[in-house]
Amino acid sequence: MVENISFSAGGFEARYGDKLSSVLDIKYKDPKSWKSHLTLSFLGVNATVEGISPSKRWSHVTSYRQKIISFC
Repeated sequence: MVENISFSAGGFEARYGDKLSSVLDIKYKDPKSWKSHLTLSFLGVNATVEGISPSKRWSHVTSYRQKIISFC
C-alpha cells in the first residue's frame, strides 16, 4: 500500500515548513490499473487488490493480512 518512505532527521527544505525537526514522508500507491497480489506462507496470508474506475475518478488499494500463530 506504500510506494516510498523517506525520513529526514532535520534541516530539510521549505516544502515541509522549514523547521528543524524530523519528518517521515510516506507516499502511497496511486493505482493505474487493476492488479492483485497474494502471498501464502507458513507465517500467514497477505492479499492486496488495487484498481481504478473506468472514468479514472476514483481509485483504491485494499489489503488483508492474517498472521498465523502456532504453539508447537
